[in-house]
Amino acid sequence: MDPEYNYEEMPETAPESAPNEYSAPQSTYDNYAEPQNTYANYSAPQRSGSKNENLAKIMFLIILVACVALAVISVRGIIKHAGMLKQDLSSAVEHITENTEENIAERFSVNPDLGFYYDDGFYAEIDAKEIKPGLQYFYQETGVKPFIYFFSEYPDGYSEIDEVAEYVYDQIVGYEYESHLVLAWYENYADNAETYYWLGDDAEEMLSDEDLDTLTENISECYYDEENYPSYGDFLSAAFRMTAEEIR
Repeated sequence: MDPEYNYEEMPETAPESAPNEYSAPQSTYDNYAEPQNTYANYSAPQRSGSKNENLAKIMFLIILVACVALAVISVRGIIKHAGMLKQDLSSAVEHITENTEENIAERFSVNPDLGFYYDDGFYAEIDAKEIKPGLQYFYQETGVKPFIYFFSEYPDGYSEIDEVAEYVYDQIVGYEYESHLVLAWYENYADNAETYYWLGDDAEEMLSDEDLDTLTENISECYYDEENYPSYGDFLSAAFRMTAEEIR
């Protein structure tokens, strides 16, 4: 059984033996003065890089503007130069057009003193006015100058058409000029026509085997078309013109 407590019997005051004169110590903080904040008037120092960065930005903008200006000036100069170059090229083309044969002769090492054909006792008449236009056109379009050697009797010491063609190139054209096409044409009253091509080194690069085949076909076609091409000048001029148009 729990003991009973009588709270009424508890003394209202502390025993006399207990000290009764205690006083709390004075707080050392009563007269405390908060120290002044040393940061109250603080101003942050300027960053050492701030002015330099601004200056760098200004310099960059100046350089950028200068580069753009130079680019504009350069473009205008290029356009102006291109216009002058176009005029120069136009003048050059016009000059070449006016002097086609002379310029091609210089460019392709063609003998400028050589005509387009030679009649070495050929049995049929060759009219220069008829034959020259087509050969001239072929020359202008291809850069290869044709030269036809007509003969009805083989020269002494020669019996093959290819030998005659080589002889003509060597002795008449001249091997210092490499842009000729020699067509040796043999024909008399008793025999059918024999032909053979001999080309210089430059001419071989400018005309392919297919081009020569085309020329051969056109010559054969025009040769037998006596109604439209009654003379040698007519059909050979037409054949060379047709070939130039087809291969270029």
